[in-house]
Amino acid sequence: MRAKEFLRSLREEIERHPAVNHLFLNRIATSPFSREDYRVFGENHYPLVCVFTSYLERLLVRAPTSDAKLWLAKVLVDGYGEGSKGEDHATLYAH
Repeated sequence: MRAKEFLRSLREEIERHPAVNHLFLNRIATSPFSREDYRVFGENHYPLVCVFTSYLERLLVRAPTSDAKLWLAKVLVDGYGEGSKGEDHATLYAH
């Protein structure tokens, strides 16, 4: 596959990905939000952020395949704060 074909294919795949087309992201892109709106969202989301890594730890040991375990482990390493001076996701979110 040529580079241009690969990049076109990759772009199309990304544009179709559910994370890129998430309802919340679409709403933010089309509706004006105030600073207060973002604060309220953050306060409601923060409790989930605080327990996210423990949920992933439990999923990791129950994952059905090595590929699934590898993916979860990568997300966990990010959640633990790799590359962020040792601050985990919840600490960074609190800032």
